[in-house]
Amino acid sequence: MHAGSALNIPFADNLFDAVWMQNVGMNIPDKPKLYQEITRVLKPGSRFDFQEMVAGETPTTYFPLPWATDGADNFLISASEMHTMLTRSGFRELYFEDVSEAPLPAPPNGTAEDATQTPLSLSVYVENLAQKAENASRSLRERHIRLHRGVFRAK
Repeated sequence: MHAGSALNIPFADNLFDAVWMQNVGMNIPDKPKLYQEITRVLKPGSRFDFQEMVAGETPTTYFPLPWATDGADNFLISASEMHTMLTRSGFRELYFEDVSEAPLPAPPNGTAEDATQTPLSLSVYVENLAQKAENASRSLRERHIRLHRGVFRAK
């Protein structure tokens, strides 16, 4: 097991065939450094795959969110800003899409409330998950935040 910072990844250059990041970037204010580090540890031609929340049409005012207690903790950027930063960091787009309208998978136990009550749910790590999830859902519906998935290749 390795512990470290996404802004100073504790691995050698050109080491990995792929990096997968899911719902991480919204917690990191220094996106150029994040993408620089991911580029650094990837072998040339390797893939960076991700799923991330991005800023929507207007800023959300519904807090707390799963990643931000209040606006000061919310480091979302727009999809176009993300795309620009990724290409400036040496990535080439293979796939980049807003999947905000895609149906989410059904919780394993039937309802969202049931899913927050299971012993191994996200509620183990996220305090007040039901309220945070509802605020995120409302922010998605009202287009304050968007969900993007992408696959980019390191040059």
